[in-house]
This record gives sequence, C-alpha cells and structure tokens, in this order.
Amino acid sequence: MTWRDHAACLGMDEMFAQTMLPGKRNGHTIAERKAVAMCATCPVRRPCLDEELQLMREGTPSIGVFGGTTGADRRRILREENGGRPPRPKRVTYPQNLYADARPLLALIESATWGDDERTSA
Repeated sequence: MTWRDHAACLGMDEMFAQTMLPGKRNGHTIAERKAVAMCATCPVRRPCLDEELQLMREGTPSIGVFGGTTGADRRRILREENGGRPPRPKRVTYPQNLYADARPLLALIESATWGDDERTSA
C-alpha cells in the first residue's frame, strides 16, 4: 500500500480530469474548487503535494489539483522556494548534429515500399 491508497480522491479520476478544463471563475474552475475542498479533508494531502512539487522541480509540467493546490499555487510555492524567481527549467541536451544522426532512418524511409507500388505502376 502507498499513500495513494488512502487518498480522499481515490477513484475520482473524472472529477480531476475536469480540473484541467477551461471555464475559470475568480481564478479557479468549479471543478478545481471542489477538488481543493475535497483535499482539505484528505489524510495524505502533504505527501501528494510533496510528490507533485518534486516532479515539477524535475521539469515535469503540472496541471490539475494535487495536495489541495492548483498548478498556479504550486508554481507560486516553487517561486518562493527559489527566492522569488521561477524554477529553472530542466536542461535538455541534443546530439551535436541531429540531422546526421537521423540519416540512417531517413535512408530507410526513402527506400521503403509502402504497398502502393502495384497501384501506381499499372
């Protein structure tokens, strides 16, 4: 068992999917307000929030309600942790010559027959 097995929202995926829909009023959607209210009674609110904040620190985008907070609330928490600055994005590195690395794949695609050859040659 994990902390998720004790969450007040267990099995409520549809409601939380609605927290990601447009239709904000006073900064939050109705579904967000309902989800935040449910989180207020949840025994595992803190581990839920901690896990989502850690994912955000690692560069994972975050939307929806976790640990009683919205995405905007969590971004504010991370800014405060970071001295008022937005969290640094995760650095992504690419190969030196991305096109050169793709050449074998491009050659394979160009040489492939797609089953249309019989129709086009007739």
